[in-house]
Amino acid sequence: MEADGNPSFESGFNYTVTGLTPGQTYTLSFYQAASQQTGFANGLNTTEQWIVSLGTDGMSFCNGCGAADAYYGGHDSTYSNADAGGDVEVSPLMTTPSGGTTPWQSVTVNLKADAATDLLSFLAWGDNGNTVNLPPIVFLTGVDTPNLLVPEPAALSLFGVGLLGLGGIMLRRRAKAGAAV
Repeated sequence: MEADGNPSFESGFNYTVTGLTPGQTYTLSFYQAASQQTGFANGLNTTEQWIVSLGTDGMSFCNGCGAADAYYGGHDSTYSNADAGGDVEVSPLMTTPSGGTTPWQSVTVNLKADAATDLLSFLAWGDNGNTVNLPPIVFLTGVDTPNLLVPEPAALSLFGVGLLGLGGIMLRRRAKAGAAV
Protein backbone atom coordinates (compact mmCIF):
# COMPACT_ATOMS: atom_id res chain seq x y z
CA MET A 1 0.00 0.00 0.00
CA GLU A 2 1.27 3.46 -0.87
CA ALA A 3 -0.23 6.62 0.55
CA ASP A 4 0.56 10.32 0.40
CA GLY A 5 1.50 11.58 3.86
CA ASN A 6 -0.12 14.96 3.15
CA PRO A 7 -3.67 14.71 4.56
CA SER A 8 -4.91 17.11 1.87
CA PHE A 9 -4.45 14.34 -0.70
CA GLU A 10 -5.04 11.12 1.23
CA SER A 11 -7.45 9.57 3.68
CA GLY A 12 -7.05 6.54 5.87
CA PHE A 13 -8.42 3.06 5.34
CA ASN A 14 -10.13 0.58 7.66
CA TYR A 15 -10.44 -3.18 8.09
CA THR A 16 -13.18 -4.76 10.23
CA VAL A 17 -11.87 -7.23 12.81
CA THR A 18 -14.32 -9.55 14.60
CA GLY A 19 -14.02 -12.04 17.46
CA LEU A 20 -12.14 -9.67 19.76
CA THR A 21 -12.27 -9.68 23.54
CA PRO A 22 -12.96 -6.16 24.87
CA GLY A 23 -10.11 -5.00 27.11
CA GLN A 24 -7.59 -7.48 25.66
CA THR A 25 -4.39 -6.17 24.06
CA TYR A 26 -3.45 -7.53 20.63
CA THR A 27 -0.14 -7.31 18.79
CA LEU A 28 -0.03 -6.05 15.21
CA SER A 29 3.09 -6.17 13.05
CA PHE A 30 3.82 -4.72 9.62
CA TYR A 31 6.57 -3.16 7.52
CA GLN A 32 6.84 0.54 6.68
CA ALA A 33 9.05 2.54 4.32
CA ALA A 34 8.99 6.05 2.88
CA SER A 35 10.13 8.13 -0.05
CA GLN A 36 10.01 11.68 -1.27
CA GLN A 37 9.16 12.78 -4.76
CA THR A 38 12.09 14.54 -6.40
CA GLY A 39 11.95 18.21 -7.30
CA PHE A 40 9.43 19.34 -4.69
CA ALA A 41 10.71 19.78 -1.16
CA ASN A 42 13.26 22.53 -1.93
CA GLY A 43 16.01 20.36 -0.43
CA LEU A 44 14.12 19.75 2.82
CA ASN A 45 13.85 16.40 4.57
CA THR A 46 10.37 15.04 5.33
CA THR A 47 9.12 12.85 8.18
CA GLU A 48 6.62 10.03 7.76
CA GLN A 49 4.81 7.46 9.89
CA TRP A 50 1.56 5.48 10.14
CA ILE A 51 -1.16 6.30 12.66
CA VAL A 52 -2.79 2.98 13.63
CA SER A 53 -6.05 2.67 15.54
CA LEU A 54 -8.34 -0.05 16.86
CA GLY A 55 -11.83 1.10 17.84
CA THR A 56 -15.47 1.15 16.83
CA ASP A 57 -14.79 4.20 14.61
CA GLY A 58 -12.04 4.76 12.06
CA MET A 59 -9.40 7.46 12.06
CA SER A 60 -10.28 10.96 10.91
CA PHE A 61 -8.30 14.15 10.48
CA CYS A 62 -8.86 17.88 10.24
CA ASN A 63 -6.74 19.77 7.68
CA GLY A 64 -4.96 22.84 9.03
CA CYS A 65 -6.60 22.64 12.47
CA GLY A 66 -3.33 22.30 14.38
CA ALA A 67 -0.58 24.65 15.40
CA ALA A 68 1.39 26.83 12.98
CA ASP A 69 4.44 25.00 11.64
CA ALA A 70 7.50 27.25 11.85
CA TYR A 71 9.72 24.84 9.89
CA TYR A 72 7.53 24.10 6.85
CA GLY A 73 5.07 26.99 7.10
CA GLY A 74 1.28 26.63 7.11
CA HIS A 75 -0.65 24.84 9.81
CA ASP A 76 -0.42 21.23 10.87
CA SER A 77 -3.44 18.97 10.68
CA THR A 78 -4.75 16.89 13.57
CA TYR A 79 -5.98 13.29 13.72
CA SER A 80 -8.38 11.52 16.06
CA ASN A 81 -10.63 8.55 16.57
CA ALA A 82 -14.21 9.49 17.51
CA ASP A 83 -14.39 6.34 19.66
CA ALA A 84 -13.35 7.57 23.13
CA GLY A 85 -12.31 4.00 24.06
CA GLY A 86 -10.40 3.44 20.81
CA ASP A 87 -6.67 2.81 21.01
CA VAL A 88 -4.44 4.98 18.79
CA GLU A 89 -0.73 4.21 18.29
CA VAL A 90 1.92 5.72 16.01
CA SER A 91 4.66 3.88 14.16
CA PRO A 92 8.28 4.99 14.56
CA LEU A 93 9.03 8.27 12.80
CA MET A 94 11.04 7.99 9.57
CA THR A 95 13.09 10.91 8.25
CA THR A 96 13.51 10.87 4.48
CA PRO A 97 16.17 13.00 2.78
CA SER A 98 15.11 15.32 -0.04
CA GLY A 99 14.38 13.18 -3.11
CA GLY A 100 15.44 10.05 -1.22
CA THR A 101 14.01 6.96 0.45
CA THR A 102 13.82 5.34 3.86
CA PRO A 103 14.26 1.54 3.71
CA TRP A 104 11.72 -1.01 4.97
CA GLN A 105 11.44 -1.29 8.76
CA SER A 106 9.64 -3.90 10.83
CA VAL A 107 7.05 -2.33 13.16
CA THR A 108 5.10 -3.83 16.06
CA VAL A 109 2.30 -2.00 17.90
CA ASN A 110 0.00 -3.17 20.69
CA LEU A 111 -3.66 -2.22 20.47
CA LYS A 112 -6.41 -2.76 23.04
CA ALA A 113 -9.85 -3.81 21.78
CA ASP A 114 -12.87 -2.00 23.17
CA ALA A 115 -15.54 -4.12 21.46
CA ALA A 116 -15.98 -7.60 19.99
CA THR A 117 -15.94 -5.99 16.53
CA ASP A 118 -13.58 -3.05 15.93
CA LEU A 119 -12.10 -1.22 12.96
CA LEU A 120 -8.37 -1.50 12.42
CA SER A 121 -7.44 1.85 10.83
CA PHE A 122 -4.32 3.11 9.11
CA LEU A 123 -3.62 6.76 8.31
CA ALA A 124 -0.45 7.91 6.49
CA TRP A 125 0.99 10.89 8.34
CA GLY A 126 3.78 13.04 6.92
CA ASP A 127 5.54 16.08 8.35
CA ASN A 128 3.35 16.02 11.48
CA GLY A 129 0.25 16.52 9.35
CA ASN A 130 1.58 19.55 7.51
CA THR A 131 -0.35 20.36 4.34
CA VAL A 132 2.45 22.22 2.54
CA ASN A 133 3.13 20.33 -0.70
CA LEU A 134 6.25 18.47 0.46
CA PRO A 135 5.24 15.07 -0.88
CA PRO A 136 6.09 12.54 1.80
CA ILE A 137 5.05 9.10 0.57
CA VAL A 138 4.50 6.28 3.05
CA PHE A 139 4.49 2.56 2.22
CA LEU A 140 2.87 -0.32 4.14
CA THR A 141 3.16 -4.06 3.57
CA GLY A 142 3.14 -7.38 5.38
CA VAL A 143 0.39 -6.56 7.86
CA ASP A 144 0.36 -9.61 10.11
CA THR A 145 -2.47 -9.94 12.57
CA PRO A 146 -2.15 -13.46 14.02
CA ASN A 147 -2.97 -12.23 17.50
CA LEU A 148 -6.11 -10.50 16.25
CA LEU A 149 -7.58 -13.77 14.99
CA VAL A 150 -8.81 -15.22 18.27
CA PRO A 151 -10.82 -18.48 18.03
CA GLU A 152 -14.28 -18.28 19.52
CA PRO A 153 -14.86 -20.44 22.65
CA ALA A 154 -17.43 -22.59 20.81
CA ALA A 155 -14.87 -23.38 18.09
CA LEU A 156 -12.29 -24.35 20.71
CA SER A 157 -14.82 -26.64 22.45
CA LEU A 158 -15.71 -28.34 19.17
CA PHE A 159 -12.01 -28.82 18.40
CA GLY A 160 -11.48 -30.39 21.86
CA VAL A 161 -14.40 -32.82 21.39
CA GLY A 162 -12.95 -33.80 18.00
CA LEU A 163 -9.55 -34.51 19.55
CA LEU A 164 -11.15 -36.65 22.27
CA GLY A 165 -13.08 -38.57 19.61
CA LEU A 166 -9.90 -39.22 17.62
CA GLY A 167 -8.16 -40.38 20.79
CA GLY A 168 -11.01 -42.83 21.52
CA ILE A 169 -10.84 -44.24 17.99
CA MET A 170 -7.07 -44.74 18.29
CA LEU A 171 -7.46 -46.56 21.63
CA ARG A 172 -10.16 -48.83 20.22
CA ARG A 173 -7.95 -49.72 17.20
CA ARG A 174 -5.01 -50.51 19.48
CA ALA A 175 -7.20 -52.72 21.66
CA LYS A 176 -8.50 -54.63 18.61
CA ALA A 177 -4.97 -54.98 17.21
CA GLY A 178 -3.72 -56.34 20.58
CA ALA A 179 -6.58 -58.86 20.85
CA ALA A 180 -5.94 -60.18 17.33
CA VAL A 181 -2.32 -61.13 18.17
